[in-house]
Amino acid sequence: MNKSSKTTDKTMSEKTVFSNSIDANPSWQNGGKGTRDKDSLEVSCELHRAFINKSEKSLTDSVDLLAKAMDARSAMDVMAESWKISHDDFQATSGERLKQLRMTRMAMDSEIRQLMASLREVREFFIDKDHASEVARLKEFVDLCERLKALKESGFLDTVADTMLRLA
Repeated sequence: MNKSSKTTDKTMSEKTVFSNSIDANPSWQNGGKGTRDKDSLEVSCELHRAFINKSEKSLTDSVDLLAKAMDARSAMDVMAESWKISHDDFQATSGERLKQLRMTRMAMDSEIRQLMASLREVREFFIDKDHASEVARLKEFVDLCERLKALKESGFLDTVADTMLRLA
């Protein structure tokens, strides 16, 4: 294709669009003679009024949207301020709370270690080969404590203590 054929194609397509728009609007047919309802000044005025109306509506809509955006912004500012107070309080106390938590964890670790050591001793006591003899010794000790309690209640131990003090 050469340059002149491109120009011809463009001109023909513009003519086609123009002729189609003329055919679609009956007031423009017959070259605008006889069947035309409005002259170009009236059409310009109508278009101008429509443009002004649309502009005014657009301006009103813009003002409404701006007011809504400002309301949303103020609501977000209030929420952010409320959140900021909570966040600042958290930041102020979080360091101290973290120290307390660490101290509690260390104390728990220490207590758990001691408890586990005691439990190991109890476990070893029950699985030890000397368990039976240890239980027998414990039973003898409990029996001895019960006999001493009975002697104290009868007053015998007080009498023995008084006698020992007089002899000394």
